[in-house]
Amino acid sequence: MTCFTEVLCPNCTSSNTLKSGFGRSGQQRYSGKNINCDTKIFMLEYRYKGCVPDTQKQILSMTINGSGISDTIRSKGTVISTIA
Repeated sequence: MTCFTEVLCPNCTSSNTLKSGFGRSGQQRYSGKNINCDTKIFMLEYRYKGCVPDTQKQILSMTINGSGISDTIRSKGTVISTIA
């Protein structure tokens, strides 16, 4: 019996998605085909939590509000690459 899981874009919740290879950690990547959505490639599960879109939004929010890099998160490399 085949099991089907509907994959929705995390940004626009559109089901118009296609498989787009695998990430470095072996996780399945998907590409969104909705032209009105900013999200082009995403994964359902991220191995590294610094890549989760919500984490990146939190980093930018804390930076705008005046938090330093050390105050923001444990991995300075993630913070610097997100800000730059």
